[in-house]
Amino acid sequence: MPSHSKLTPPKGLFINNEFVPASSGEKIETINPYDESVIAKVEAAGEKDVDAAVAAARAAFKTGSEWRNLTPQERGVLLWKLGDLCKRDEHILATIDAWDNGRSGLAVDGLSGSDGG
Repeated sequence: MPSHSKLTPPKGLFINNEFVPASSGEKIETINPYDESVIAKVEAAGEKDVDAAVAAARAAFKTGSEWRNLTPQERGVLLWKLGDLCKRDEHILATIDAWDNGRSGLAVDGLSGSDGG
């Protein structure tokens, strides 16, 4: 993680606009392929969790739902905000991705843009 950043990752699967544990209680270890260290333990989504996520996504598009009632402009504002947050935290996101691919966090310090360095 960049030295000026601290990350407290959310816990759980993001379903219906909240973080919830896997219905099975199982977790999966994310392993750094470079040194085989455990990066994190994450919730293991099973069939029930996937069904709940799909049901929540479908409900979000039903007539009268909060998302469906947003104008295209309001949706656009939210998507731009998401982009701004990704840009703000790009070094954190790049470091997580680097660890997941077996590169050191320091290896991403020189990266910029989409060329991957």
